[in-house]
Amino acid sequence: MSTKITPYIRFRTEARQAFEFYAEVLGGSAQIASMGDFDAAPTPEDANLVMHAQIDLPNGFSLMGSDTPSFMEYDPGARIAVALHGGPEDLEEFTRIFDALAEKGQELQPLTEAPWGGTFGMALDAWGVQWMMNVNGAPRETEPAE
Repeated sequence: MSTKITPYIRFRTEARQAFEFYAEVLGGSAQIASMGDFDAAPTPEDANLVMHAQIDLPNGFSLMGSDTPSFMEYDPGARIAVALHGGPEDLEEFTRIFDALAEKGQELQPLTEAPWGGTFGMALDAWGVQWMMNVNGAPRETEPAE
């Protein structure tokens, strides 16, 4: 399994500035993609917001984050989540983990094909911790509508 676990920080609109600063302080360089880069901005005002930022540090650790689009509630008290990310070989294990977390908690976003490719989903566990699952590679088959 090639799974990595990473802290994921949510911002209202400051992710770009924060990640440029973190890269300077921690080392490495920030890769930053806006919502507009993926045609995923729900409003024109959200196009420049950060959809995903990532710094891969020289010691092998990573830091990830994003801005919160205008249609979503922003809670500064819940700004840090846990992100699991891996490759196609991890999909079955990630699905098991996601289902277990959501069973006693809540499914926030189904584990389905993501706009950037691969599979993505979010769950809230029984203790209020948000978990994000991202599997790069082949997308998960979505269940047919009934």
